[in-house]
Amino acid sequence: KKDCSVADKVEIEHDSVRPCKSRGVSKKDGSVAEQKEVEHGGVRRRKSVVEQVYPNGTRVRKFIEGSGWRNGKVTAYDGKIYKVVHEDGNSDMVSEKEMESILLTQNLARIAIGCKVAVQWPRTGRYYKGIVSRERNTENPFCVVYDKGQYEWIDFRKRNFRLLESGSEQDSTPSPGSIPSERMYAIGTKVEKFYKDAGWYDGEVIGYRNDKYRVLYTEDDEIEEYTEQEVAELVITPDLAKVEIGSIITVFRPGDGAGTYDEAMITRERSNKKYRFCLEFDFGDDEWVDLHERKFRLLAGSNLRQKDEVVEDDSDSSDEEY
Repeated sequence: KKDCSVADKVEIEHDSVRPCKSRGVSKKDGSVAEQKEVEHGGVRRRKSVVEQVYPNGTRVRKFIEGSGWRNGKVTAYDGKIYKVVHEDGNSDMVSEKEMESILLTQNLARIAIGCKVAVQWPRTGRYYKGIVSRERNTENPFCVVYDKGQYEWIDFRKRNFRLLESGSEQDSTPSPGSIPSERMYAIGTKVEKFYKDAGWYDGEVIGYRNDKYRVLYTEDDEIEEYTEQEVAELVITPDLAKVEIGSIITVFRPGDGAGTYDEAMITRERSNKKYRFCLEFDFGDDEWVDLHERKFRLLAGSNLRQKDEVVEDDSDSSDEEY
């Protein structure tokens, strides 16, 4: 033939046709595609088959606008496009180039709150040690608190980093931001604090420095430092974390003598006052309280009371300043 491609090239000999002995077909990237022999019109030819770089089962993690991060895996390949099925059952068709950016490598899969990392800073090119303190469902999902005191939200796919194994040569000494084992509160401990002009702010312990806990608040990304006693007054206990409108608790009421424990239901909540919850006692009294300052025990959740018995209240109708 006058126009004979490499893949279809044949040799002509005494009016007979035989397959070309070429072993491979060069692709644009310099690799060689696999070939298979096929028979067409009595002539055996070799057909190019593109190699599947990412096999079925390859894990990926992709950020989807409006939905956040989704984990998934490759389930099929048609020679050009990969089919990725996410953990929520939805699927995407992904090119090989995009696969490179969403591939969940072994190190990425091990990133979790509390792990120690060394992250390269673009301006200096140096690696700085820190701890992954928080995670959120946004494009930059991890908060790294560095030993020098700074912190930043990053996407580890876009940064050079190393995981530091406990006990390794790279991590043979405790990080300056780590919390000594004899301390009461660990990294990730949830707290909340009332600010007179702003209301209640949620935060969590992210490190320890100069005998003080470092707390990062979610509303404004500000870091404050507290003694252990101060953290004790802010910490969200397991019972406090479950309290909601309709919860039934038994709460300590100081008074004459030793005081008493009385049963009450939480009927209202306001986010802009220090005395956040309104308690309605069985004997008819009600009282606004800050449960951080009161000893109490959770007896039951809101599912034991009718929804029309409770209301939310952000008004300033109380006589209390806070």
